[in-house]
Amino acid sequence: MAASRITLADLAAQLNLSTATVSRALRGDEVVNEETRTRVNTLAGELGYSPRRASRALSQSGSTLRKGFGLIQPLNSFAFEDPLLLDFVGGMASRTLDFGRLFHLIPTEVSQEERCYDTVLDLDYLDGFVLLNARPTSDWRIDYLQSRGIPFVMHGRGSENTIFPCLDVGFRRGHRLATTHLIELGHQAIALLNSLPGTLAAAEWEAGYREAMATAGLSVRANWMLQGPKTEEFGYHATRQLLQSEPSPTAAIYSNVLSAKGAVQALSDLGITIGRDFSLIAYDDQLPGAFYGVPITTIFAPCRPMGSRLVELLDEAVAGESPELLQDRFEPELVVRSSTASRADGP
Repeated sequence: MAASRITLADLAAQLNLSTATVSRALRGDEVVNEETRTRVNTLAGELGYSPRRASRALSQSGSTLRKGFGLIQPLNSFAFEDPLLLDFVGGMASRTLDFGRLFHLIPTEVSQEERCYDTVLDLDYLDGFVLLNARPTSDWRIDYLQSRGIPFVMHGRGSENTIFPCLDVGFRRGHRLATTHLIELGHQAIALLNSLPGTLAAAEWEAGYREAMATAGLSVRANWMLQGPKTEEFGYHATRQLLQSEPSPTAAIYSNVLSAKGAVQALSDLGITIGRDFSLIAYDDQLPGAFYGVPITTIFAPCRPMGSRLVELLDEAVAGESPELLQDRFEPELVVRSSTASRADGP
């Protein structure tokens, strides 16, 4: 086989080892025992294996920079729909550098996500991955990376039976808190403007909302539950649609602050006073929810600290720590401001 065609995956397959183990052996990492390092390097020499340019650059003599951590982020039309992504990345990048590594944000077309993982693994410049946007049921990325022995950490846990490094988030609890807060203020007609389906967060947000409504004996109307992208445009048009429904809600929960910002504009255009006439709550407090004309009540989940913690868990996973010990959880908090008010204060 020609040397130019040999890849790390070829070596791993012939040796019946993970690509991560082979990569470490080739770097002389003492995490891999001496016998295995010898086997790997012997076969690499026999087959004429030569690391790709990216790997050679990272392993130059005297370099103290270790291989990086990465996030492969599928982007619809290459638009950063989620404004909180960069806050996550900021926390991850800063903490990664503390470990002597670089953090790589790798955008890709949705349809090319798996191919992107294949290419990155073949280039062999990352030691592990952070996985965002957990799926509510089976997540193919988990099986994909586990089958290749590649360390990763997941943000949020779906219904998978296997144990893997995970920073779970109380998505459901956050929306249950928000809905209960509105109910305690006297609201019974409460709408939910959720993110697009297909993620664990969207499924858990809806579940939390439904649980709180059911506990209070309140009905959930289909026309009060809308889903769309995390944009001001969606928030604007969806809010106007809600207020034209019969009966119309007196309060709404928005699963991101950009949609809530669009709602603020829609309510202003309709001459509706936030708090007095209509109450609203937004998920996440990273954007200036406190600085709108009417400060917005939010469900606060600290993205930057969560990004930092994800990297800490990933670094431990790369070092060989047991997945059972790499489990953590963040719980959101309700930050009450003047965009929510008692129905008794209204007309």
